[in-house]
Amino acid sequence: MKKTYEPYFRRAVQALRTESPANAARWIGSLLHFVEDTGSPPHAAEIRGDIHIKMENWVKAELIRLDGYQPRRFGTNDATALAGFQRRMDELIEFSKPRGLGLRTRVVIGQRLAVEPVVLECALETSRVVADLLHTLGQMVSAPSAGSCVLRGRIESKSAPLLEKVPARLMFAGTNIATLAEADGTFELRGLPAGKHRLTIIRPGSSTTNLSVVLTAGRTNFLNVILPATPANLLRNGDFSVKWARPDAPDCWTRMGNTWEGEVLALKPEQSYRLLVDFKPGATGDVLVRWTRQLPHTLPQNIKLPKIDSRPLTPDNARLDFTGSDTMALLQVMVRTKNSPESICRSITLLAVDAPAK
Repeated sequence: MKKTYEPYFRRAVQALRTESPANAARWIGSLLHFVEDTGSPPHAAEIRGDIHIKMENWVKAELIRLDGYQPRRFGTNDATALAGFQRRMDELIEFSKPRGLGLRTRVVIGQRLAVEPVVLECALETSRVVADLLHTLGQMVSAPSAGSCVLRGRIESKSAPLLEKVPARLMFAGTNIATLAEADGTFELRGLPAGKHRLTIIRPGSSTTNLSVVLTAGRTNFLNVILPATPANLLRNGDFSVKWARPDAPDCWTRMGNTWEGEVLALKPEQSYRLLVDFKPGATGDVLVRWTRQLPHTLPQNIKLPKIDSRPLTPDNARLDFTGSDTMALLQVMVRTKNSPESICRSITLLAVDAPAK
């Protein structure tokens, strides 16, 4: 959890300064999620299972109030504000962790009335941290500098089946500047540095596009882009070429040990699909495809976990044809290798095809 504090704090500040209110709210919401989880007693004490669920929910929400509390600013600039935020999060863990450990036995024997006041203490302390964080972020939004500019435009693209709400993403190479387009493809970024920039745009269902733009200081610059729809890869960054978030890892892929996990995709019932892997000669690894039925956002307690089916793809068997169904509603592609995913294959392409594959 601690590893999320700095990147999400910096990204929230960047979004507040350059992006739309909706996009800024997305990043701030993610940051607040990490803060609130940190202050939860079972999270801070690293308690899992049924005890975690009970302890986290044994609190009366109507009592979580901060009447008269005056938020404090973590710092006066980016560096001191980040350092102050990280310090405050350490203090929050020190506050909630011993309380969570001390409540374990009382939760097990069902002493809810004894647990609730302690959980409320943690909720109130977490709320104070949230108030301080929001106050700090609000103070860090400065007016654009005289040499900055605005970029406004529209990205025309084709959406993938069931991924219509996943918009195009525009990224400035070598910076932490990026944004999501609106549902109609429009976007606006403000406070940008003038000069030449390299942009990358990705969206599932459209090909990745790279282009260069020259932004003029003190002006609103305009950019309209049409993303190629062929090949209409439903996997974002299927060729591993985009490394905006980290230079040593492709975007949209997460390393878990010796496996690179792709994003979980929703499949449309009765839609035919084709998955193709372009393996490199002599590849020492494989690509695992996993699928299962549709799941609720939160699984009820004591529910039996759904069956997860899988199939490995290799250089000798690099294609999988299938049709979306009740039992094949969610799909994930994983590259199994000790090295980078591009060391195994040039690309992975998931296509929605018009007719069932034969």
